[in-house]
Amino acid sequence: MLKTKSILFLLLLFSCGTDEDASLSLDPISDNIVSPDYKSNFRCSNCGENLNSFNLEWNEYTSLENNFTSYEVLFGDQSQSIASNATNYFFASSDLRPSTIIDNAIYILTMDDGSSIKDTITAFTQTLSPATWPEENAIKTSLNENGESTNTINWIDSNESGTETKIYRLSTQDASFTPEINVLEELSGWTELSISSDGTSILDTKESSNDIHFYILKTSLADNIRYSTIKRDINLTSSFQYFPNFSASNNRYSKIILEWEAYTQNDFYSYEIWECDDESCDESSASHVITIIDKSISSFIYNTFDKRGKTVFFKLLVKNIFDYEKSYTASGVSL
Repeated sequence: MLKTKSILFLLLLFSCGTDEDASLSLDPISDNIVSPDYKSNFRCSNCGENLNSFNLEWNEYTSLENNFTSYEVLFGDQSQSIASNATNYFFASSDLRPSTIIDNAIYILTMDDGSSIKDTITAFTQTLSPATWPEENAIKTSLNENGESTNTINWIDSNESGTETKIYRLSTQDASFTPEINVLEELSGWTELSISSDGTSILDTKESSNDIHFYILKTSLADNIRYSTIKRDINLTSSFQYFPNFSASNNRYSKIILEWEAYTQNDFYSYEIWECDDESCDESSASHVITIIDKSISSFIYNTFDKRGKTVFFKLLVKNIFDYEKSYTASGVSL
């Protein structure tokens, strides 16, 4: 009976160098080439559950045909070898950040004759939960006793313990203007508004009745930040022309490759991937896999070692900075 070995990694995300050893090729058909009866089931058991860490696990090699020298896990040009007689693996670091995605975590089992078994997965940390807008009455506009137009802005703080919320405003009198932000960078040109330490509401008075105000929330945790979507005191309409050609293919053992065309507009906010039990992919059958806030990412490797014999479906939910979203469902994949 296979026993599970586990390793807790807290490492920085980095990419493979161009001088990487050719023996570490991520050829999807090179997995488990030494012993056909052995399947590593290399997996991330709690990806997306913690902001700064995840667990990598694999099955112990017990074949009597070949003795092995070590287990090894690589991230780019860094590696950690695990001796064959080790009983517990734990490595602590404080460098992993929320929303880290390591798309080529490599597992290698080396035999005493120099041959090897390889496997790869995508590993990731949880995305920092931002402060959000309520479904109704995020902004209420009224006239005060002096005849000035006043906005009452309401929000919901992040559910992550220890976070700090700040609110920013951008003003314009151009009715056709829409702001641009990069959810991975600091704001530029926005004005921070004063709020009480325990407040989730604020009053904001316009200098002119012709002013249009945009609002955004910034959630901070240590040196990590995450923005909300943008609210405007006059509702926006959105065309949202995007056709991602979202697809799912089962072309490696225990793994599904999800691919889509990257969103190219400047109003990008996030991708969300959901795994579903049926083609409807509604709330009753869908479970959240990952939120991606880098719009350049257009693929994801999903580990399915515990879903053999099933057909799974996937939904890609794409959201822009004005809280407008569209979903796309990939064809089911049988395992």
